[in-house]
Amino acid sequence: MRSRSPAPGSFLVARPLAGQSFVTPIQDLNFGIVIRGVTTSVAPTDPVRRGRFYVKHILNRQVGLRFTLPSRLDRVGGGATMPISFGANDLMIQGTASNSVPEFFNPHGNQNYKLDTSPDIYLNMGGQVSPAANQPTGTYIGTITLTCVFF
Repeated sequence: MRSRSPAPGSFLVARPLAGQSFVTPIQDLNFGIVIRGVTTSVAPTDPVRRGRFYVKHILNRQVGLRFTLPSRLDRVGGGATMPISFGANDLMIQGTASNSVPEFFNPHGNQNYKLDTSPDIYLNMGGQVSPAANQPTGTYIGTITLTCVFF
């Protein structure tokens, strides 16, 4: 491969190499068994029930985070829905370095996060469901989508 200089008045932009930046879903958000008429919450610090993503990028670079969140869960087989909501501190971001401190965010807002202690982070998601008093039993599902832009 030959190296070349940019033409006058232009510049070369360094891009991350393929494979340096990626996102991996680790764990689904799981409310477990819920009781009719009783709101059930999962904290982003809950190691068993929280949703979790792993993001790898480049140290001292930024990653833009945007979640597309459902407002309801759908019953498998149809016939019912259940409200789901996400609060101001239901997203926890923490790097993997020993000096990384967890930070809490609102998952409804877009975040630009600088990877200043490690080149990778975990995103932990909590939330709450509010079943009705006459909620049909069954398994309910929904989709949380994470979109990342690497700077």
